[in-house]
Amino acid sequence: MQLASATEAERKRLEHEVREEHVAAAQAEALERSRKLGEIYSEIDSPLAASLAVDDYVDLNTLRILAEHPPFSRPELRIPAPDSGLFQLV
Repeated sequence: MQLASATEAERKRLEHEVREEHVAAAQAEALERSRKLGEIYSEIDSPLAASLAVDDYVDLNTLRILAEHPPFSRPELRIPAPDSGLFQLV
């Protein structure tokens, strides 16, 4: 009986150690993932903060190009054609 209880106690101790090692490994993995995410967020925030610190206003009117059209050479086409009635609704 004493041998059986010693074996049972040893099994419980080993199970406890395995559980503790598993929890420690999971915590270490979570910490590493959190650290990597912190680095990624820092990489994203750095350019954003730098761009917000600069006044990057662009006056779009300075980029506008005004078109100069030649005079219309067919003055007879300025008068609308008479309505042919083709597009009247019945």
